Amino acid sequence: MNNTDVNGLEVLSRAEAVALLETQEVGRLVYTRRALPAVIPVNFVVRGGAILIRTGSGSSMAQAVRGAVHDLAIQRLFATSMSLQGAYKITQKPAVARRIAQAIEDLDDTVKVIRSTIFALHAHELEADDAPSVRAQVIAECEQAARGLGFTPAVRFTGPVDVLVTEEVAVHLLPVLRETLSNAARHAHASHVDVDLAASQDRTVLTVADDGVGIPAGGRRSGLANLRERAEQLGGTFTAAPGSAGGTVAVWSVPTQSYEGGDADETSGGLGRAESP
Repeated sequence: MNNTDVNGLEVLSRAEAVALLETQEVGRLVYTRRALPAVIPVNFVVRGGAILIRTGSGSSMAQAVRGAVHDLAIQRLFATSMSLQGAYKITQKPAVARRIAQAIEDLDDTVKVIRSTIFALHAHELEADDAPSVRAQVIAECEQAARGLGFTPAVRFTGPVDVLVTEEVAVHLLPVLRETLSNAARHAHASHVDVDLAASQDRTVLTVADDGVGIPAGGRRSGLANLRERAEQLGGTFTAAPGSAGGTVAVWSVPTQSYEGGDADETSGGLGRAESP
């Protein structure tokens, strides 16, 4: 008796599905592109139960796969590293602490390998494109900052940043990120930095949080004034305040659409280039 779902459609086992696919050479693949579903025809073969699809390394499908690999793998590794850091702080056995510290270091090295691999896969397509995606540029800034920090900042993206962050916003956002990371390296003496870039239809928000010594009273603030000015040019705001658990939390928030003398213009500005890493 055939197994059917609530809609009356027959449900195939994996073995049955693979057996049917082995009789075909052309199919359709569904994946996410520019935050929307995309359906494309593909040539494929079945080898040892695996479905092999041929595609160019610069194709939108390949970009979507790399973006998914990066987001899923990196975030899971960061979550594991954070859990280990919590265990490291509470353990009272030196031998256990050393093993946890080594595991954290190994995870950081793994993150660097994954990012380096993805950047290498991007190499030839970046030569053909006018510029890398916003996501790729943010990651590159964090990789560059690792030299001064002594570690790689944790990076998180929320929303379709490559679709919504326009070039007008990006030309300010990237220097702001560079300056806040530089401050964490030179002045905060931080051992951990979180970078969060969130983009919605209304606002683009960059948050950089560190666990350093914080902003000293009467300290030099000319750099912070520059970051605030960049936000105000786009009709946004910038704040740098103590975090709930110490350190500093810098928040740079601007309208996603272009700004023209008061309110975000909802009819102009357009959408940025959609390129998933």
